[in-house]
Amino acid sequence: MPSSVLMRKKWLGQLYEVIALDKNLSELPQGLKGWRNDWVVQTLIPVISKHKTELQQGMGIR
Repeated sequence: MPSSVLMRKKWLGQLYEVIALDKNLSELPQGLKGWRNDWVVQTLIPVISKHKTELQQGMGIR
């Protein structure tokens, strides 16, 4: 399966924003809801969250 089917770059950026800015997961784009949420997003959230400080610094936050 092509990686672009699992996660588009735009969606990954939006996922980063949700985590870095402490937004509600309901603000994820529609493309990350449904089967991708269970299979991809819920796997990535804990990994990305562990690096939240670095993510925020890279985004120029805090």
